[in-house]
Amino acid sequence: MPKSNAERQREWRERQKLQEPDTTHEPGGVAPLQVNQEGLRVPTPEEEQRIRDIFGYSSSETRTKAERDAAAERMMERHRARSGDV
Repeated sequence: MPKSNAERQREWRERQKLQEPDTTHEPGGVAPLQVNQEGLRVPTPEEEQRIRDIFGYSSSETRTKAERDAAAERMMERHRARSGDV
């Protein structure tokens, strides 16, 4: 007999719990959060690597998000300087 949606969801959640322990609620288990200028949380290097793995960044892309953001900002500065925008 096919499983119900609730059963499949429960099994999926159980598998997720087994894959990676959640240390976010343990005292002292989390490094202090870093926040960028926009007030958004900056991912840790481990989180960033997980994101890269999930979204399929190629292995040749070795820059961190901060490095990519800095490169984008440099490009925008050059564009603003050429276009006369302030």
